Amino acid sequence: MAQITSGIRSILSHPKIYNISQALVGASHARTIFVDYLEIKHVSCLLDIGCGTAELLNHLPEMIHYVGFDTSVKYIDTAKRNFSHRHAEFVAKQLTDTMLAGYEPFDRVTATGLLHHLEDTEVRHLFQMAKGALKCDGLFVSIDPCYVDSQAIISRMLIDRDRGKNVRTLSDYKCLAESIFTAVAIHHRNDLLRIPYDHAVLVCS
Repeated sequence: MAQITSGIRSILSHPKIYNISQALVGASHARTIFVDYLEIKHVSCLLDIGCGTAELLNHLPEMIHYVGFDTSVKYIDTAKRNFSHRHAEFVAKQLTDTMLAGYEPFDRVTATGLLHHLEDTEVRHLFQMAKGALKCDGLFVSIDPCYVDSQAIISRMLIDRDRGKNVRTLSDYKCLAESIFTAVAIHHRNDLLRIPYDHAVLVCS
């Protein structure tokens, strides 16, 4: 995983600071729109890879069985405290194929803000795991910062300073997904946060 965790970025490793920073930029609104891409109406089980503090659960129906993996023990502990009332499981480990073998196939697999922390080979492996974890009619949906043509200066400046060192263009994300998934759609959004920022939403099946 390629990310910068030193300097001022290190404070984002603290769950409270991370959640506050997300709230300030309007991440709740972004998650609401992201959930639309999940087509959640008939979904009963969802796997969230790199779930962070699992704030996505605030935007998911109560009946969903949610499984979240994250390598941060602090994030997972926060998720357990905040969502102990939900039908949810939180695991403070990096997801592996062996771990997935213990679960029934999922309707949806998500990765929010994860791909831009990974090298290309790691992304392909994640895609392969996600594909193997899905039901036949399931979807993998991700969202990450991206570079686009004629990008707003502030957006590019903020993305350049992201903790993730592998922010890609829309076409780069799409090409990586197409190396694993049969059907891939990519959506550019620059209206999700209160600040100028460009996102790539991948929807794969």
